[in-house]
Amino acid sequence: MQIMRAFKSYTARTAWSFGRSGSLWTRSFYDRAIRDEEDFRMTCEYILGNPVRAGLVEEPDDYPYAALVDPLPS
Repeated sequence: MQIMRAFKSYTARTAWSFGRSGSLWTRSFYDRAIRDEEDFRMTCEYILGNPVRAGLVEEPDDYPYAALVDPLPS
């Protein structure tokens, strides 16, 4: 919990130093254990789909700030 608090604090201060204002994070967070390869794949797909759900892009591959080092297992 302290790690997340420190991470959120650091990234919010950094964003504010670049001119961002207002809240950057929600008050809580949801942690999840990855139990197997299928969990990993589904979690990656969910995360990569966040910009689509937020209306920033139409396809996950169109979001310039996403990074997937290795392809997802089929």
